[in-house]
Amino acid sequence: MKNYYAILDIAKNATRQDIRAAYIKKAKLYHPDLNPSANAAARFKEVQEAYNTLYDRDKRQAYDASHAFGKSSFSNTGRRTAQQTGGSSTNYYYHDTSHSFEEQFRAEAEQLRRQWQEMETDKLRRGAEKFKSSMNNSGFNDPIRIIEFFNFIPPYTLRYLFFILRKLAPVILLPLSFLFWFGSEVMSNVSRKSAKMHIVYDSYGRAYTYDAYGRRCRIPEFDRRQ
Repeated sequence: MKNYYAILDIAKNATRQDIRAAYIKKAKLYHPDLNPSANAAARFKEVQEAYNTLYDRDKRQAYDASHAFGKSSFSNTGRRTAQQTGGSSTNYYYHDTSHSFEEQFRAEAEQLRRQWQEMETDKLRRGAEKFKSSMNNSGFNDPIRIIEFFNFIPPYTLRYLFFILRKLAPVILLPLSFLFWFGSEVMSNVSRKSAKMHIVYDSYGRAYTYDAYGRRCRIPEFDRRQ
């Protein structure tokens, strides 16, 4: 049988207020939204189970009795308690507050995320203001628009943008490099064709010209006829 007191790290005579405080502390520690470890969900489930048992007076009494006498279930103790009180078959129901606490911890996790995001945004803004101040002190009095633009970008969005650009850089740079090379070749060919042809003749009247690289080329259609 699980030791719910050890799971919540409380004494056996802990009050309901102590149980609730211990549950909140443990739930914050093992909540899947706050703890990314692999066993966090299982530990959080144990914490919920321990809280639901110990926070309810009847369930806690049955648990303590079965735990003291070595029973493996709560049903026998419940029946014995009913017989001692006159054989009443009254069923005890308790309100499972795990759902409400689940919502509470989700809200707290969201609040922590917002606080962290505000801290990151404030850090980025203060860094931008410091950079702008240093630039202004150096003689650059014009506003730096790109820094002002980054001030209003959330850190998550900015990091995601940089991540996407870093991943897409090889895909973008390779076609751009090819287009640059192809464009330079086309422009070079156009410039060579548009350049005025300079024709020279040897002693036999054969025509030659020179390309853009200084190489002599034969052009027989311009030979001088004898």
